[in-house]
Amino acid sequence: MRESSYVLTTIGSGMVAIVETSDEAKRQRGEYTLSKSCVNRNVATGLFIDITDKALGAEGKVFALKQDLSNV
Repeated sequence: MRESSYVLTTIGSGMVAIVETSDEAKRQRGEYTLSKSCVNRNVATGLFIDITDKALGAEGKVFALKQDLSNV
């Protein structure tokens, strides 16, 4: 993977997630690019949880909104 960026998006059945992807990946409608410091802060505060090991076919790290995980 070249330069990576982080995208706020939805995965699965509407779960809010931050996904690490290549810089050149196209953004879809409603997706937002986040800075690494923003991602780090959201993970450090526990708002997002690292679910990379559960995400099939992920290009990079995947963080899910903790609130959405409790609804699964």
